[in-house]
Amino acid sequence: MNPIVQLTDPSFQTQHSGKCDLHVEILPKEIRFAVVDKGQDQLKVLYVAEITSFDVQEIAALIDAEPVLTYHFRKVKIGFHTSKFTFIPDELFQQEHVGEYAKFFSSDESDLIATDHIRSAKCVTIFAIPGELVALFQQKFHQPQFYHAANPTIEAGATWSRKNENALVLLNIQPDFFEASCYSNAQLQFYNAFPCRTADEFNYFLLNLSNNLGLNQLETDWLIAGKTDEELLARLRKYSSTVQQITQVDFIKIPESFEAVAAQQFYSLTALSLCE
Repeated sequence: MNPIVQLTDPSFQTQHSGKCDLHVEILPKEIRFAVVDKGQDQLKVLYVAEITSFDVQEIAALIDAEPVLTYHFRKVKIGFHTSKFTFIPDELFQQEHVGEYAKFFSSDESDLIATDHIRSAKCVTIFAIPGELVALFQQKFHQPQFYHAANPTIEAGATWSRKNENALVLLNIQPDFFEASCYSNAQLQFYNAFPCRTADEFNYFLLNLSNNLGLNQLETDWLIAGKTDEELLARLRKYSSTVQQITQVDFIKIPESFEAVAAQQFYSLTALSLCE
């Protein structure tokens, strides 16, 4: 399996992996991993490969083929993209009712229902992960921690929103879909993911998002991450002059040799460092 991206900081030494966290991000068409030195808060390894949906055998073969994934890490954090999720506010969440919360979305009998806490949003995410995939990561890694993809996205968005006087909308654009999260005074107002196979489809959901949230374009900043497309950006710029692409992140240091691809395209992978 040929990687799309494969970068290693020359200063990375395998004997120091115990001081590093392994981040894994699983998308419908890609798997990404990063090694982060927690002592320096610095990215050391970045790897991206294409996968066929959530093919367990394919992912297992990739893990077995990459020597860096056999190292011992301080923590293993896995971000999983799925539409099978819901949010429950902290004050309403009760662990014994997780099965009831899961009825808000459709899940298969073989799915594992997982939870994680989003600190900045003061809520708990309940989400479904294929059971075979959970078993694979538990076999390959020591005590992996699972997070819904909303968690790093929202925590990073809240970090940026604290610097904004205006409302902030963060768009994380990925192949065939995009995530949208909206903030006011660093407080999450909205999060969801939408299909995005064409510029027209992007435009449709963008207008619906603006109208439903009542966004004032003169008082709203748009921050763009992910695999941005000029055609999509042109649609967004029709409605707003405050569109900015992420050029750096504050929550992790990125080596100069990585900056051409890491800061914008893989911000949600590195933002797993904000999840606890």
